This record gives sequence, C-alpha cells and structure tokens, in this order.
Amino acid sequence: MPRVMESSEIEIEQQTADGLPTESREADSASQKSDTPPHEATPASKGLQAIQDVVSRYVGQLLHGCGDLACTETLCATGIRNTSQRPVRTYTPRSARAVAITLASGPKPRSRLCPRYRDERQHMSQSKVNGPRDPSAFVQQLSDTSTVQRLCDSSLQLSSRTYNREQGYGPGFYDKLEGYHTMLDDAMTNSKLPSTRSLLAEHGELQKLVGILSGCLKWLSDTFPSVPEGRAATLWLYANRVVSDGCAYPSHADSDPADTSYNNWLGLLDCFNHGPSFRLLCRVLQVAAELSVFQYTNEPRCGCFAKAGLHPDYQPQGGCCAEPTSGSCCGHHRDQMIYRALAERLLVDLNYYLMLVTIWFKKAFFHHWDNEPVLRKGTIGYAALMMLECMHTRVAESVEVSPMGFSMPVVADRVDAPYMVQSYIDLPEPKSGHLFDFGFLFDFSRKCFYFRTLNHLRMRKADSDAQKAYAIRSRAFGASGLGAPQLRGQLRSLEEHYLLLNVSRGNVLQDAFDQLWQRQKSELLRPLRVRLGEIDEFEVGHDLGGVQIEFFNLVCKELFAESAQMFTTDSATGLSYFRAGSMQPLYVFELCGLLLGLAVYNGITLPVSLPRAFYMQLLGKLCNKPESLSDGWPQVSRSLEAIIKHDIDDLDFAFPMEANGLRLTVLPPSPDMDARTILDVVDASRIESSSQKKEAHNINPEQELTPVLEASQEVDIRSIKDAWPGWRLTPASKGPAQVTADNKIEYIRRYIRWLTIDSVAPQWHAFEEGFFSVVDLSTSKMLSPDNLRRIVEGSDHLDINELKRTALYTGYDPKSRYIQTFWRIVSGWPEEKQKQLVKFVTAAERIPSGGASNLTFRIEKALPSSTQHLPTSSTCFGTLLLPKYSSADILGSKLNVALKYGLEGFGTG
Repeated sequence: MPRVMESSEIEIEQQTADGLPTESREADSASQKSDTPPHEATPASKGLQAIQDVVSRYVGQLLHGCGDLACTETLCATGIRNTSQRPVRTYTPRSARAVAITLASGPKPRSRLCPRYRDERQHMSQSKVNGPRDPSAFVQQLSDTSTVQRLCDSSLQLSSRTYNREQGYGPGFYDKLEGYHTMLDDAMTNSKLPSTRSLLAEHGELQKLVGILSGCLKWLSDTFPSVPEGRAATLWLYANRVVSDGCAYPSHADSDPADTSYNNWLGLLDCFNHGPSFRLLCRVLQVAAELSVFQYTNEPRCGCFAKAGLHPDYQPQGGCCAEPTSGSCCGHHRDQMIYRALAERLLVDLNYYLMLVTIWFKKAFFHHWDNEPVLRKGTIGYAALMMLECMHTRVAESVEVSPMGFSMPVVADRVDAPYMVQSYIDLPEPKSGHLFDFGFLFDFSRKCFYFRTLNHLRMRKADSDAQKAYAIRSRAFGASGLGAPQLRGQLRSLEEHYLLLNVSRGNVLQDAFDQLWQRQKSELLRPLRVRLGEIDEFEVGHDLGGVQIEFFNLVCKELFAESAQMFTTDSATGLSYFRAGSMQPLYVFELCGLLLGLAVYNGITLPVSLPRAFYMQLLGKLCNKPESLSDGWPQVSRSLEAIIKHDIDDLDFAFPMEANGLRLTVLPPSPDMDARTILDVVDASRIESSSQKKEAHNINPEQELTPVLEASQEVDIRSIKDAWPGWRLTPASKGPAQVTADNKIEYIRRYIRWLTIDSVAPQWHAFEEGFFSVVDLSTSKMLSPDNLRRIVEGSDHLDINELKRTALYTGYDPKSRYIQTFWRIVSGWPEEKQKQLVKFVTAAERIPSGGASNLTFRIEKALPSSTQHLPTSSTCFGTLLLPKYSSADILGSKLNVALKYGLEGFGTG
C-alpha cells in the first residue's frame, strides 16, 4: 500500500506545528536574515532548531568524522575508518543528507550521534562534490531540495517563517495570510448574526461570502510556480495521480525526468504540502462546512436556488424541493447551497487552476479522513468531497467526464466492501453523509458491485422477515394450525421466501400484471422466481436466472411493441421513449416501471434501448443542454444548438404535441405540482396520416411537425378535456410569449424539459413510482446516467474469448480436441451469430454490464450420444447439452440447425 500523506519522513511541519516551505536553491544565510522579519522565539522555531541540530550533526559526522582515534561509532566517518578492515567508501553530501533524514525520523533520533563530534567543521559539509544523481531515485531528488540542504546546514538559521520568492512566499506572504484568516473569521461571525443569517434568501450576503472564499483560493493558487508551456497538462496529471493515491510524494521510483527546468513536478508537490497555505485552504473548507450546517438548521425556505442567483443547471427539477408547494425546503439541496455557489464561482475565477483546486481538495480530504465510510457533515473532509462533487457535476453537465480528474480509487481499497455497504444501510440521518453520496470516487465496476450488494442485502432482509413471520405463527398456532385454509390464505404473503410468478407464454404481460398488482413492498423485495410455460403446464424447475431472463425478454417485447401504444421507437436511432398522450391507463405504466425495477433489482439485463435523457431524469439530473438530446433526438439537438448561435424570428413559447390523431400547440406547463398535468392548448387540429392513419407520436421532431395531411379540422378542446389518461386539456387563456435573444436560452431549457418530461408527465410519474417501489432511490444516486444505462441495457458487444475463458464443462475436458474444435467453429462465426448462441444457452439477448464472464455458460456432454440428435439447452442452468459428433462438419451443421429453430423458448429440439 502506498505511504499515506503527511508522513513523518517527509513533512517535518507535523512535528513542529508550522510549515516549512521549499526554499530557493541559491538562498544563503545573508538572504535569510534580510528577508525574514524579526520575531520572537516560538515553540515552532525551537522545534525546527532542535531538528536541524540533530540532522546537521549526522551530516557532519558522516562527511568529516570526529577525528578521535578512539571512536568506534559506525555512523561516524572516523569510527568507520577505525573499525573497518577493508577500504572505506566515503559519503557524498547527498547520501549523507539522505541517511541523516532517515535516522532523524526514526524512533530514537539521537541514538547514533557520535559523542566526540563537534560542530566546528560542519560548515564545510557543502564543499564536497555530490557526483552524478540518479534521476529515478526519489530519495536523491529529495536530498537535493533546498529545504533539506538548509535543514542539514547549521550555519543557516531556520525560522518557522521562511520564504521563496519564486513560488510567491515573499516577505508579505504571512501578512496576507493572517489577513485572510482574519477576513474568514469576520465573515463567519457576521454570517451567524440574526440580522444576516438568512443567506439563502439574501443573494448579496451569499455572493459576498462566496467572493471571500474564492478570493482566498485564488490568492493561494497564484503562489504556485509557473510550469513550462506544453508540459502543464502532464505535470498536473502527474500531481493529481500522486495525490489521488493518498500520498504526499511518490512512494516509488519514477521514470519522469528530474531536470527542474523541464519537469518541476517536485516543486508542485512541495507547494501542495506547504503548511501555511494548506491550513488556509482547510480554513476555507471549514467555513463553508460550518455555514452549510448552520443554514441547514436555520433556513426552512423553499426556492433557495433561484433566490441565491445560482446557475440554472443547479436548480433541481421543480425547484429545490420534491414538493415545491409544501413550504419547506429540501434539506439535501439546502445543505449544498454554499458548496454549489462556491463551485460555480471557482469555475469562473479559477478556470485555469481547475486541476490545481481539484488536487488541493483531494489532499484536504485525505488529510482529514479517518478511513471510515460515514462522514459527519460540517467537517473539512466532508466539505472537500462536496466541493469536488459540485465541481464534477458542473463540469460534467450532460457528458460523462473522464474519471481521471475526480476519481480516487484508493478510497475503495481502504474500506472493506461489506463494511462499506452495511454502514450505508445503517446510516444515521440527516447529520451524516456517506462515501456512496459521491459516486465520482469509484469506477464503474466498484459502483456496480456496491449496487448489487446493497440490493442483495435488502433481499436477505426481506427473506429474514418471512422466516420470522413463519416462526411467530408456528409458536402462536402450533403445527396443527399451520394448515388452516383461512390462515394460509391471509398469511402466505408474509411467509414465502421468494416473489413467485406463474406466467404463461401466451399471456405474459397480463399474467404478470395480475400477480404484481397491489403486492406488498416486502414481497417485491424478495428474490424473484419465475415459472414460465403454457397454461397449466408451467416449465417448473430451478430458476437460476435463465427463466427470469426469458421472462423479461418477453415482457419487454410486449411493452415496447407498437400495438401496446405505450412507447414509440425512432426508426433512425432505434431508441424508444414514452408515447405522448398514450391511452393506456396510468396503472399500466406504473406496473411497467415495477417490472423494469424488478429486473434491475434482481440483476437482469434488459433488451431495451432508451435515450440517455431517460436515465438522467430517472436519477434526478436535469436535461437542459442540447447535447443531452444528441442520442435520442439528434435533429432536435442540432436545431436547438442553431438557435443558440443565431437569432430566430417568428418563434413563440409554445410547443407541439401530436397524439391520438390530434396536433396540439400548448403553452409551457406551470411549475406548480398540481398543474403539471394540465395542458393549456393554444391551437388544436385533427390529423390523419396517409401511412395507415397511425396515431403514433414519433420521437423524431421533423416527422411530428411535417405529417402528410388528408384532412384538417378544428377541434373543441372542452369536449375531450378528460379523455386522455392523466391529462386535463383546457383552452389557453392567453397567447404564447415571443422568443427573443434575451430569453432564447430559457426557451431551449423549457423545450428540452417539454420533450423529455412535461409532454409525458402522467406516464413518467406513474412509471417512476413503480420503478422506485423496488429500486432504492438513494442507492441509485451513486450511479451516473451512463452507469445506470449499462446496468439496465448491458452491452451489445460479445467478447467470445472472454466467454471461452469462463465457460464451465461437465463430461468434457476443456483441453480436448473436440472442445477446441467447438470453439474454433464458434469463433469463426459473425458476432451476431455468436450472440444467438449465447441467447440459445442462457436466454440473454444482451451481454451483462460486467461482460461475458457474468454469464453462466456450461457445456455438458449429452447422454445418450447420437449423431441424429441436435444440441439442446437448459436456460434454467445456462447449459448447452452437446452430443459428441464424429466430425467438425457435422458439429457445425448441427449447431446451425439448433440455432435456427431453437432460439424461442427452451431449446429442446
């Protein structure tokens, strides 16, 4: 494991309670005296002097010795010559400094000092030649820094206030430092006064405080040395890699060049470890943390994001609260107010220093983190993660950011996974946060593992509750009462260990709806088991996943069919979305969400293709940028980007909607929760398409706006005001507003929201209610939209070599010629045909997010073996029953026939 930051070998400031910044290599005693303002001796300066005394004596005795012929100390040059029987290799100043630092940082720093050595000759320690330096040796590089050289030379007086003009630590540095500390103290005091404590309602007060915090960080950033142009990105990424591993400096030899004129990464790391600067950074985070807690407990207001004047990207859907009309502010968002405001200000003021600030916040987190997954709000460590979260969200916008900038994989390595998950389940609310609240910390494989584990623990709890119910009933009624029909019928749901569905192939959707309707949540959280087959002849067996996979394949096929009138699929992109104005009852969409939620909860990959905006909205993330529509509505995305770049004439704040044979022009819906399902119709006309007179609402906007009309007739909206499930259609009381250059950005945001949410609001909210009745919303927050998409939809790519490596065998030797022939034949197929084989054996139409290794693929020798039999499969067990044929040609032809006729249902042919 890499050495943790602030180790005693490197950061001497921990022992002295004050910082020791890097010094100029040309500094000498005279410049030190002239630059350093006079000050009284403090415990910090006394500690520095004591350390310098020990280290400099070790350097002196290693280089020059004591000169006493009776000396026998093996770490004294004289003692070495007196006791050694072989030629002695003398120390160079560099090696002497390295040994001295190591000895001084040990448990007994004075134990190897030579008692006969005197300091008169120590000033000569720099006169010897160092010799060539190994550029890959970190200890040698550290020993050549000016800080260590000054520490090892007692002729130079050290002070707890030392300066480096090159890095900005000039004579006025500490005066400014104290000024910023005083400013932060005053801001903290004034913000808690009753007259000014309502920061969320007072835009000026919040921005004033944010300006002070941002000013501190900008001043600290200006003290960093300039980096060579063309090497800046590499140097920052290298420093970020070191700090992300939880280290102050590299813990192993590095191959990067050590020439400081070309690669000064060591100087950058010195700045990150500069004690006074780091303490001011922590003070800034402490102020933000304390004020966030203060506001959380003292500001019960709503609409706080708009009042604070934050960027519209930060305003949650429907305001800051899930219920904007409730009159109380959402604690989660109110807790983030200070952090979000500061993050947005930093992205403006310190855009060039974005990586610098990111690294500094990481360092602050590691410095104050106690390796526990639960984080107390109001602490510096929690504040550092909140700042990283807000910056990550703001920078990411609608495109997934590379994890290199913000991730810290060492966090997952330091906490045991079961303990991490269990601590999240037992999390005390609302005074504590958790590492799972910051999904950017982990890579996808980690987040997927944590998500599966959390769902598995919820299953175990549901199963445990069923066992307890059975035990209580047994004790209450005894063995004779367990068979009573009236009790069995009433209490069966409390005692079953699984959520069991008996579904016929000919009526999958209706059977599933009938059995899931009005089920208790405790039942839904149990492991799913499916019996699938014809009526009264269910294919009953050990459902180890294969039957579930086939069941959900059939469910999705019916749900997304055109005849269901629930979703519409774009022929160009192949992506599906809710059908606007669907005539299906809302409970059908709720059960649809429940079915998809059950699949995610039980780890089943679904054969669906949904736009990224769907997953963004499902996780509560705003879609307000044209690029967020680029995959599902590419033409709309390009049109909206054109509106941003050019002024458009004759454009109104009214949106089109085609559904059930009508073309509507509607006003933007009110943000009021009670009015979300009210459509203010400006204009309505009847449409009949020439293509079979379909009433489909196509996701492609050009097809929506340019249908082929056969007839057009005005429609009386009042006559159909309650005809559409979930909607109330009313004539608009006013006309639409004009879109101008000043409000076109707002128009784009409202149009995107209309396309993704408002036009399908009743269906969306019903689906969402069903989905989150099984999937825990707080648990899913650790996932990004792309993460959730991979979990739900899996992948279309099959790595046949990965499948071969993880395949299991019964009756066959994996190294046998026959099995090798089988894989040679399969490897020669196109990928689509290979995926047909996977579906034939496992029923999976998509590859799970973890790859083909997550599939159960077993090859079993079929008995009795006959060349007349075709290969069959048991999707319950993910098993291919393969007879042993006499030749490769016969094997290939039999596999082709089996795939051609056995892809639907169980392969028994």
